[in-house]
Amino acid sequence: MDLFNLTFDSFRVFMYSWIILAGLIFFLLLKVTAPYGRHSSAKWGPLISNRLGWVIMELPVLVVVGLFIFPYRDTLSTPVWVMIGLFSCIISTEHSSSLSDYIPRGKRCRC
Repeated sequence: MDLFNLTFDSFRVFMYSWIILAGLIFFLLLKVTAPYGRHSSAKWGPLISNRLGWVIMELPVLVVVGLFIFPYRDTLSTPVWVMIGLFSCIISTEHSSSLSDYIPRGKRCRC
């Protein structure tokens, strides 16, 4: 299956799969309490720093945008490149400008 030439049927299967997965996880989380923040425990895996958690969370966005742009890099116009640059800058500076003030320094959390 070509990543960039999805048919409507394969798109529909993909979307219904995500909806079913979301439903299963919803009902699972009604039964299982997943710890987070100050209630985290070592039973659920290793603790990571807040900053590393944010980087891991935002990195897929930049990678996916890059994957979709790469095949068309020769045909994109200057305004499109400007918008891609602005999007990338917003992702990279959002944390430092708005969220970092609310995250205590040196603390470790389950992200």
